[in-house]
Amino acid sequence: MCEKTSKAQNYHGVDDIEPTSRRLWEVQSLVNAKKMKCELEGLFWDNSPDKANRHAIETWGAWCDPMMPGGGVDNADNLRGEKTRPGECYKGFACIGVGQASVSTSVNRVTAGTLHSYTPMILKQILRSRKLATTGGKDELIQRINLYMQAGAGLHSRSRSRSR
Repeated sequence: MCEKTSKAQNYHGVDDIEPTSRRLWEVQSLVNAKKMKCELEGLFWDNSPDKANRHAIETWGAWCDPMMPGGGVDNADNLRGEKTRPGECYKGFACIGVGQASVSTSVNRVTAGTLHSYTPMILKQILRSRKLATTGGKDELIQRINLYMQAGAGLHSRSRSRSR
């Protein structure tokens, strides 16, 4: 796992699409997989990955070179999301610059394990988006976010069991 930074050209920040959601989705690009360069493109609070998927598809524009045939993109798979059904997480791949780089862009649900790959600055952005305290070390920040997300998981499982 590589440390994710917010240095991507298109870094979107934390988007609070659904204010009551406790599900967080990340859009990340992995450039030249062997070098493990991860670029965090954005984070989205929402009950489904669909809006994060749209952002992931939009990020491909930053990789294209309008001066090259086909934008310099070849060996592409699922760039426009045609293979991604509603409610599923997007995954796309392309070789860029006539084979100079490979890029894989994906949407993933953020878990406790994922949080460890974020810099403290990103963790604080996540906490600020939910008006939670941003004090403490990295482990404390992760624990605070994790508790917030887990509280939502408990709410969803209780409401499902009542409806049966």
